[in-house]
Amino acid sequence: MTTNPPRRAAIYVRISQDVAGEERGVGRQREDCLALAARRGYVVEERHVYRDNDISASTRSKKVRPAYTAMLAAVDAGEVEVVIAYSNSRLTRRPAEWIDLIARAESGRLQIETCKSGSHDLTTADGRALALTVAAWDAAEAERTSERVKREKSDRLDR
Repeated sequence: MTTNPPRRAAIYVRISQDVAGEERGVGRQREDCLALAARRGYVVEERHVYRDNDISASTRSKKVRPAYTAMLAAVDAGEVEVVIAYSNSRLTRRPAEWIDLIARAESGRLQIETCKSGSHDLTTADGRALALTVAAWDAAEAERTSERVKREKSDRLDR
């Protein structure tokens, strides 16, 4: 009887703000993602742990996320088959990026798992619809946060 080799996984961790620069948030995410990988029997090489610390993934952000880009390159190169993130919103808050991830999943190059958001089967209509619905709400939350911050700044300037 032949057994399939363990699936190769990447871990992507991200936090929008780390004022102290201590990377505690991404560190906690990494631990939880590694635990999920171990439970699923995935192999994670340290070179496939991608970290964007203190970088927003909102629809309004102009910041480049170099680790996210590198992770996608590893998927496209066939180095990993699974991406593990703490939650959907840690992976991205941009619906357009979810469409890109779905295209990779439909071609058989990618499976996404999260510690807190569960897993969506991106090869099915319902799985794609659920992932895009969650992405829309994640984007909205980021935009609402931006609106509140702008309002607060405006209020301070008026004083």
